[in-house]
Amino acid sequence: MTRGLASSDSKRVKWQVKSYVGIAALPKGRGIPSGKLNSSGEMPFPVRELGNTKGIPGAESRICTFPVADPDCFLSTLIFMRNVIVLAGLGLILASIAIVVRQGWLQREDPGAPINSAMREALAAKHPQWSHDEAAVLARDFASAHETKSGMRYIIRDPGTGDATPKKGQWVTVHYEGRLFDGTKFDSSYDRGQGPLRVQIGVGRVIAGWDEAIQTMHRGEKRTLAIPYWLAYGERGQGKMIPPKAGLIFHVELIDFQ
Repeated sequence: MTRGLASSDSKRVKWQVKSYVGIAALPKGRGIPSGKLNSSGEMPFPVRELGNTKGIPGAESRICTFPVADPDCFLSTLIFMRNVIVLAGLGLILASIAIVVRQGWLQREDPGAPINSAMREALAAKHPQWSHDEAAVLARDFASAHETKSGMRYIIRDPGTGDATPKKGQWVTVHYEGRLFDGTKFDSSYDRGQGPLRVQIGVGRVIAGWDEAIQTMHRGEKRTLAIPYWLAYGERGQGKMIPPKAGLIFHVELIDFQ
């Protein structure tokens, strides 16, 4: 594009901008011819060659040198630098927006009620919850229970003795009875007639709720555990007795550990 700039002596200086570097067409007799050094012996500033100066009165191709002494070259350089700064600023803004969106820094923790099944599944995976029926049982039977960060609740029926608790990898001996939240019994060490269960704790041999709870129990302690499905058998359940996403209630007695 071609613009006209009025100087102090009412003369108009014609200049062009071509590509991203900018191009200056200066009146004859001003600037330094292409390929020569300036009066200080410095190398010329990167060349801004005029493309087609035909039709621009008194214009010829020149070089703007650095440091810039010629006011017309100085103006052309300022315009070029302004364009560079504007483009760099826009690039920085776009990059910042992309980072914020990718990292999800502005995402709400609670986006409100889900609008479709896909969103409901996504929210359930990120923030699993008790079912409506399980929540009613918890409100009735576990109102005064302790609650862990994982979402499990427990009531201490007998505190046991001593201060020691099982460590990860130790073997524990426990009696237990397991029920669904509707009261259905699905397992019991008392009923099998084989004595208490002996199992290694904290290494994934039992459900996550057991690994968490038993490592905080004392010898002889009895607890009632309300274990959410994400710490039990998950979304698939277990066999015919434990349905998908089923919370479990266990009465557990820690007999010994070593």
